[in-house]
Amino acid sequence: MSAQRSCVQLQLSYKPSASHQTKHTSQTAAANRRAKTLSANAGRDLSKLPVSIQEPAAEPLRQARALIDLIREECPDFVGRYVPKSDLERTYRELCAAEAWEPKHWTAIARQLGAMTKKRELKRSGIRFVAYQIPPPKFRVRSASLFMRNEP
Repeated sequence: MSAQRSCVQLQLSYKPSASHQTKHTSQTAAANRRAKTLSANAGRDLSKLPVSIQEPAAEPLRQARALIDLIREECPDFVGRYVPKSDLERTYRELCAAEAWEPKHWTAIARQLGAMTKKRELKRSGIRFVAYQIPPPKFRVRSASLFMRNEP
């Protein structure tokens, strides 16, 4: 019987912790801020506000294409093979120095490379690394003109 009383006493003596109370007040404060914002914008025509649309990054895309083209020209045996990110990053820095470009952050270049090539996480000697497959150049196929065909 005394064990039941102690359980009842513990249940009755429970008080919410300070973090629980602040969470409740922060939720209330956030709801109040939302209500103020909605009431402030109630009379405004929001369709006339200026909207900024991000365009794709042209500079990193151009530099990533130049990097792929350089590797195709200088190292044709790498076409179709996976090249580690560290090698591509080092080659990119050298290309920027040779072309007098301001080097972009590698993340911007890597995003463009990931869209243009196949990206794979490889493992060598227990160490994981990211590698990009150098794609072959795309050739335009044109039909031969009439004078080049063997037709009368």
